[in-house]
Amino acid sequence: NAYLYYAHEGNGEETANYKAGDTYVEAAEANSTIKIFTDATNIGDATKALNAVVGKLYYTPKDKNLTAQAYIAEGLMTAPAKTLEQRVDWKDNGQGVINATTPSPVPGGEGHPSAEDTFTTQTPILEPNYGVDVNANEWFKNKYVNVDSEGDSLSEYTINKNTEIDISKIDKPEVEKYLNNVATIYWTNDHGFVDMTGHSLTLNAAGGSNADKRYHIYSEYKLVMKNVKELILKGKNGSPKKYILIKGKNTGSVDISNGDQDALLKVENKDEQAKTLITIDANQADNGNATDKTFFKLKGMLESEAKNATLADIKNGSVSLDGVKFTTEGDGILSVHVNDGGIFNANSSFAGNALKANGKKHDVIIEGNILAEGTARGKSGKIGLALNTSNSHFSGLIGVNKGEAHMILKDGAEWNHESKGALKGAYGSIGNSSLNT
Repeated sequence: NAYLYYAHEGNGEETANYKAGDTYVEAAEANSTIKIFTDATNIGDATKALNAVVGKLYYTPKDKNLTAQAYIAEGLMTAPAKTLEQRVDWKDNGQGVINATTPSPVPGGEGHPSAEDTFTTQTPILEPNYGVDVNANEWFKNKYVNVDSEGDSLSEYTINKNTEIDISKIDKPEVEKYLNNVATIYWTNDHGFVDMTGHSLTLNAAGGSNADKRYHIYSEYKLVMKNVKELILKGKNGSPKKYILIKGKNTGSVDISNGDQDALLKVENKDEQAKTLITIDANQADNGNATDKTFFKLKGMLESEAKNATLADIKNGSVSLDGVKFTTEGDGILSVHVNDGGIFNANSSFAGNALKANGKKHDVIIEGNILAEGTARGKSGKIGLALNTSNSHFSGLIGVNKGEAHMILKDGAEWNHESKGALKGAYGSIGNSSLNT
């Protein structure tokens, strides 16, 4: 990765305002990144300024090895508080350009969204939304949900700014009055999507009278969240005991991505109550394996600051994370628990019973014991970890009880073989574990 700073004269709207010479990148390894930026001094039109500065950068190969971002920053690298950023595309001659196909600028930069540029609402996303007053519902009023010719929701949400859904001060939102559960996103539709168009989404489901039935995300069908730069799950005392719950009979799923960039799922909650970040509690369908369509998939990184937390508890489904930074603090808590056909993968996937590392490497940091269990019917829970970066490490013990656990450990990654949490007496019992170094 590289950083490239260009000083500018005047308002920075013309390439001529940047007196330093052009930069040509002749070749790049896969997954390389370059960040080009200028400071915010006297900047006029921000979009024109970004296009002007990226016009100094050229990448001539036709591959997609190099990703570039352009920034207008409040300071230099010693104080890189971003005020505006954009992804860079390449013209036929290799020159950098920002065009209409690039996601909209992201106010607030890489940190938290700035308050003045954030849409804040106490109205959850509820699909299907039977009985919703479209004249009062903020998603309809702001035209964030696509509708048919009769004004009914198509379950397609296109949101063009940083957004926060906060139901922490509401015991039960009006739109969910007929439901047994409460969630900031409540999805029981087999179609549709939430498109954040490169922006951040913050969810806060804390509060209310019943934490057992409150969730940040509840899905019984196919929830697709795309172009999500950052998904932040917030909470405090009284937060949900299960942050993301996926249920159904081979139906429920949550699929989070950010185009060809990494999405970031960030958990910000330091309360002391026990909680599970991702729960899959699915029933196997009459035909087919429940793991086929019952899943949680994150194309990007999960970072958790939550205490007394289990990362994933999986029954009859699968969880796949490209990368993860997770630490559990508390006695008697597992970081990962799979059973009854459940599958957990970090930076990896299974091909049959063989574990394969993902093509694009991500850091995997998990601190806390893990447990894979099976059933008397022979349905084995499986855990797969690929630790293949120098920053990656796993601290904990691996327990198997009629289950399987597989790990790839290489390229400077470490396994600290020490107990963190609890294994309920199942360590090494009737199962399979493998280590590939």
